[in-house]
Amino acid sequence: MIIYRTDPRTGRPMDVRVTQARARARSRGDLELTEKRKIVAYLENPVSCGLWHLRADWLKDSGISADVWAEVEKETAGKDFVTIKSGKRERKIKASEEWKNGLREEVQVKLTFLFMLFEYLAKEDIEEEEEDEEQYGPDHEATQLILDLIDVSGIKSKYAIAINFFKDNLLYPQFRPLASKQRPTKLKNGFFLMQKSPREEGSLAAIAWSGAPLQDLKSFLTLVGKTANIEVMPVFSPEEEVFAPYFQLLGLCYETVVPQEHLQPFIQKALTNFSEENYSDCVSAIGLASEDVLTQIYETLFREQLTKGLTLGQLTDELNNRAASKFKKKSEPPPDMGTLFPELKAAVDDPNLSVAQSVELLRKLLALTIESNKHCLNRIERIGRADPKYQIWTNATNHAVTELIRYRNAASHKSRIPIGPMECRCAAYSFVVLIRWWLNERSVIDWNASPDEIIRECVERDSKQ
Repeated sequence: MIIYRTDPRTGRPMDVRVTQARARARSRGDLELTEKRKIVAYLENPVSCGLWHLRADWLKDSGISADVWAEVEKETAGKDFVTIKSGKRERKIKASEEWKNGLREEVQVKLTFLFMLFEYLAKEDIEEEEEDEEQYGPDHEATQLILDLIDVSGIKSKYAIAINFFKDNLLYPQFRPLASKQRPTKLKNGFFLMQKSPREEGSLAAIAWSGAPLQDLKSFLTLVGKTANIEVMPVFSPEEEVFAPYFQLLGLCYETVVPQEHLQPFIQKALTNFSEENYSDCVSAIGLASEDVLTQIYETLFREQLTKGLTLGQLTDELNNRAASKFKKKSEPPPDMGTLFPELKAAVDDPNLSVAQSVELLRKLLALTIESNKHCLNRIERIGRADPKYQIWTNATNHAVTELIRYRNAASHKSRIPIGPMECRCAAYSFVVLIRWWLNERSVIDWNASPDEIIRECVERDSKQ
C-alpha cells in the first residue's frame, strides 16, 4: 500500500516511502556502542535485563499544542492565502482546509514537533542554514513552516521553565529531534524508543535501558501539558510485556547479534514478515536460520558433511546422539564361573587334596559368587534408571532448541499450537540463545585438540551449565 502525506508547502499528497526507507536504514547507525551492548544483553536475556517503560495518555488539544494552534489560527483566520517569509525567501500558500488539517496534526499529535519546536526555542542564536531534508523529512518542513508563520515570543515567555528544562536535560550538541518507532531517540541522558505513537494510537508508550531518559521525558511532557496519567517503571514481568519490543530491538542491531552475513537475510525476512503480521512465515524464516546453525555445529565438530534436508528435530537428535556416543561405556560381562570348573574337577579327582587347597578353592568360589551377585544387582538397579544425559550444549541452549522445534513444527502445520506475535518473539529469542552460544563456544574451543577431544571437552564443559 502506498502511503501519502500532505506536503505542507503545497497542500498536495506526497509519497513518503523513500523517506521512511532512508530513516529505517539510518536508524541502526545512530546507536552508540554502549547502547548496542545494552540491546544485545536484552536480546540474550530479556527477563534478566528488563526494560524501563513510560506510559501516558496523550492530551491532543491541551497545553502547548493549544497555544501554538491559537497562533496559527490568528495568522490564517479569514485568509485564502498566507505569505511565509523565511530568510530571503517569500512564499504564498493557499490556506485550504486540507493544508490546515495537516498542520493541526503536526502540532497536536507529534512528539517530533515538540522536540523541533523546543530545539528552536532553546537556541539563543539561530542561524539560517540549509537543513538536511533527508534527516527530518516532511516533519521538519511542517515545523519550519509553522515557526515562520507564527510569533513565538508569547509561547517562549509562557513556557520559559519548560525551555530551560529542555536545554538542561534533553538537549545536547548532536541532538536530532525525531521520535519514531523505527529509530531510537537520544536525549542528553540516554536513548529511548517509542512503542506507541500518539498519532496512531492516541497514547504514548516508550522504552529505555535506564530510567533517566524516560524520567526526563516525563518531566518535559508534564511541563508542556501534553500528558495525563504518566508513569515510568522498570518491567521484568510479565513475559508478554518484557518481550513486547523484541523484534523492534532486534531490528536495530541484528548485524551485531548475528555477525554471520549469510544468516542475516533470514533475520531480515523474519523482521519483514513480523511487521506484516505473517507470523507463520516469520517463524519459518527463523527455523531455516536455526537449521543452518545446527548444520554448522555438526559439520564443524564432527568434521563430516551432514545429510541434507534434515528437520530441526532430526538435526538435534543427530548432534546429541553423536556426542553421547563418545561417552558410552562397554557393558561389563558377568563373572565367568566356568573359569573355576577345571580346578573343581582336579580337586574332586585328587585323593591327596590338602585342607589348604580346599580352603583356597572355596575362597575363589565365594569371590566369584559375590562378583556375580554384584553384577546382577547392578543390572537390576539400572532397570528404569535413565542413562547419564550428555548434551553438546548448555541446558539453556537445549531448552531454546526444543522451543525452536516446537514453533517450527507449529508453523509447518504439524501441531495445533497457534502462531502469533508472542510465539514469533519466543522463537526469535530461542534462535538468539542458540547462535550466541555457538559463537561463544567456537571462541573457547582448543582447535589444536583432536575432534574427539574437542567434543568431549564441549560436552563436559556445557553439561555443567
